[in-house]
Amino acid sequence: MEKECDCVAKKRMFNIDIVGSDAFLDMAPESQALYLQLSMRADDDGFIGNPKTVVRIAGVSNAAFEELLQKRFILQFQSGVVVVKHWKINNDIKKDRYSPTVYTDEFHMLSTKENKAYTERNANVSNLDTERGQNVSTLDTQYSIDKNSKDKDSIVLCKHAHGFFSNVFLTDEEMQKLSSEIPNLDDYIERLSNYLANNKKEYKSHCATIRNWYRRDVDKTAPSTNHEDVEPVTPKRGGSF
Repeated sequence: MEKECDCVAKKRMFNIDIVGSDAFLDMAPESQALYLQLSMRADDDGFIGNPKTVVRIAGVSNAAFEELLQKRFILQFQSGVVVVKHWKINNDIKKDRYSPTVYTDEFHMLSTKENKAYTERNANVSNLDTERGQNVSTLDTQYSIDKNSKDKDSIVLCKHAHGFFSNVFLTDEEMQKLSSEIPNLDDYIERLSNYLANNKKEYKSHCATIRNWYRRDVDKTAPSTNHEDVEPVTPKRGGSF
């Protein structure tokens, strides 16, 4: 009798654009090791239901887990479930080996960006350290919460994250203004995203940075208007008319 096929993917892949990036390699070695352990134990959609257990199995500290959250290599839900943010960039599982996640509620809180990275649909996804009782979610979208406000709907959406590493933050109004001014805006967003991921420099306003970069590039390509190159006109000699 033939053995029944176990149609669950057992192998995991890693994209060098993720694990070879400066943003990844700048993390502590134990954080990098934990990322690999979480990825190996994730389901076919990149979800891990027992991240604390994986931390213990990996033999690393909670600081490693926190760094992965802070750098947004993993995303955590209020339920405690986590998902590998760049899962679909790392893995391409064949349909006959794919088994859907059991964490359907968490799955439906996410959407997939054009670069295949996960991003949140609403404020129920966070990279908060709940033990610290923080009140700001910074997963791909920044929120501010006024605890003293009487309005229960006082969660104000401030900025959305853009770029490959989800580290370029712009409001909808800023995106609209930049789009009307810069034809190839996506190129500048990706350029800034890569720069921020590979350097520790921070900018007060990502919108202003993109506009400055664009204007500088325009100035570089603008034709020269050096008046010294214009041949002067010599008046004709002769009497007056």
